[in-house]
Amino acid sequence: CAGLLLQALHRTPTSQRVTLLLDCALMAIAAVSLVLALYLPRGGETSLLALLALIAYPATLFMALGVGLILIPSLHLKPAAGYLAFLAAVLVTGLCWMIWNLLALNGGITHGSLLNSLFSISIAGCGAATLFWRMERSDHPRWIRLCEGFLRLIPLVAVIVACTGVAVSQIYGEFSRQVSFIIVLGALAVIALAFLRQSKLLQDFQELQATSRRLQQSEQLNHLILETLPDLVWMKDTNGVYMMCNPGIEKLYGASKKAIIGKTDFDFHPPE
Repeated sequence: CAGLLLQALHRTPTSQRVTLLLDCALMAIAAVSLVLALYLPRGGETSLLALLALIAYPATLFMALGVGLILIPSLHLKPAAGYLAFLAAVLVTGLCWMIWNLLALNGGITHGSLLNSLFSISIAGCGAATLFWRMERSDHPRWIRLCEGFLRLIPLVAVIVACTGVAVSQIYGEFSRQVSFIIVLGALAVIALAFLRQSKLLQDFQELQATSRRLQQSEQLNHLILETLPDLVWMKDTNGVYMMCNPGIEKLYGASKKAIIGKTDFDFHPPE
């Protein structure tokens, strides 16, 4: 989880790091809330230290999984096989620990079972996947739009996960007020973070609109200056093709701006 966060912060512009951390925190707290909802009602006579250890194994793995998933849309990562295989192996390992610990709480652990084999396979899978580790950005417009759309859904997904945890905890029936308080507190923390995330998204959108208006005003001013200057003003690419020109150039060639842009001087005069 720490390694993935360092990779993310290293590759993310400073202005976007707060949003990234909020998304990671949302997924992490939602994962922990779900694990707490499953474990705390079953804790019974289990000591606090033992219960914390049982919670820590799947919770930290699911936190790492959440961060790894967030990086894909946040950094517009290409869906590389090695990276996806690593996340899949982390998911399987976390599920194995969750099931194993639930069995431990219920006193039903069996040795030499398929579950034990899955531990070895999933952890070996994590190691094998890192041999093909790739974190490369994609510049494909359709993929970028898909990533941005997914990021807007993260607060909703996190709230659904947290509320699912509360709902699951109710299935087990009566439990102490302290357990109920912890589970509800986790769900409320997710909702609060989702609110902050949406507020940050709205703030970024407003700043983008303000920047867009300033650019539009600047372009209008530049256009006004270029259109009223009596001098010849133009822009060409490295091949001498006109990319922009003002009325002075139109008068020089006796042609409209549309007819000039995309042409070279040789389209209006012979090379000599």
